[in-house]
Amino acid sequence: MTSEQRKPVYYSHELFDRICQRISEGTSLTAICREPGMPTPPTVHRWISNDPALADCYVQAVKARAELIFDEILEITDDARNDWMEKQLENGKVIEVLNKEHVQRSKLRVDARKWVLGCMNPAQYGNFTRQELTGRDGAPLHPTVPVSDAQLAAALNALVKPPAAEQDADVSDLF
Repeated sequence: MTSEQRKPVYYSHELFDRICQRISEGTSLTAICREPGMPTPPTVHRWISNDPALADCYVQAVKARAELIFDEILEITDDARNDWMEKQLENGKVIEVLNKEHVQRSKLRVDARKWVLGCMNPAQYGNFTRQELTGRDGAPLHPTVPVSDAQLAAALNALVKPPAAEQDADVSDLF
C-alpha cells in the first residue's frame, strides 16, 4: 500500500507518546511511520509544528536517541569480538589474522553514527572549532588608545595609496 493509499491516522495523545517512546529507544521516525496504523512523517511534523508541548516531547525523544547513539559508538568501538579470525595455512597450521572486513565495518558504523550525531546536534557533537577573541579576563575588546574618526581616516589614507589619477579621493569623506 503506497502512502497515497494509506488510511488517514488521526492524532491521539497515546499514539504520539508511543511514537516519542520509540524514537527515544533509537527507532527513526521514518521506520516508525512505515508500520501499519502509523501516520506519515509529514503528519507527525505537522502535529509538532502546531503544538509547542508536542514539539518539546519530540525534542526530548530525539535527545534521548542521540544519547543512545553516543552509547552505541562506545560499544562498537570497545567490541573486539570479531576483529581476529583463524586462518588455516597450506601446511595445516592455524594462525590468527586481523579480520579487516569486520574492523572496516565497525569503523563505518562508528563514523556514520558520529556524522548523524553531528547533524542532530552540531553544538554538542559537531566536529568544529570555535575561536573567540576577547580582551583581558574575557572582557570585550576595546582599543587601549581612543581613536577619532579623523585619525582613523588619516591612517586609512596612509595605507591606501590610490593611483595618481585618483589622488583627489580621500577616505575621510566616508566618515
